[in-house]
Amino acid sequence: MNLKTLSLLLFGFFSPSFLAYACNMHGSVGVPIPQYTNLLTTLSNIANATAQWRLQPLTKSEFQLNVELSGKLHDTKPDFDIIFYQAIEGHYLMVSEDAFQWLQVYTKLQKPTESDVMIISELTVFDAIIEKRMTITEALEDELIVINGPESDKKIVQQWLVKALS
Repeated sequence: MNLKTLSLLLFGFFSPSFLAYACNMHGSVGVPIPQYTNLLTTLSNIANATAQWRLQPLTKSEFQLNVELSGKLHDTKPDFDIIFYQAIEGHYLMVSEDAFQWLQVYTKLQKPTESDVMIISELTVFDAIIEKRMTITEALEDELIVINGPESDKKIVQQWLVKALS
């Protein structure tokens, strides 16, 4: 194999068109950050809380945490779609009414918009709440959990979370 063929081969493997994405919502090279209200604030607050050890790595599997959260939240979920956006992971999930799976795969073909109801946070925040290392009220006040969407729906979701996780 000559140098020209090798360089074309290597360029092909490392060109942007060859890259695979971990999440089907990310359609560009690098790490795109959606422009959701309060996303950067929440991202920064979660990073700072992690650096200060207020948030710790998950103490259980994501599956087990999902089941525990479902046990507390599924019966009283508001009757409208709620999207969960993992601020650090960059993944979209749907909040469900399933008794064993609070978060499910996001199946819509479009990215959420500002008019969609969205919880922006990370699973480590909810783990800290479940494990009683922080309260839901502290997480909301410290903007480790932010709720976007229409004002009336934001209030309903906040009240739901506070009531179910207190």
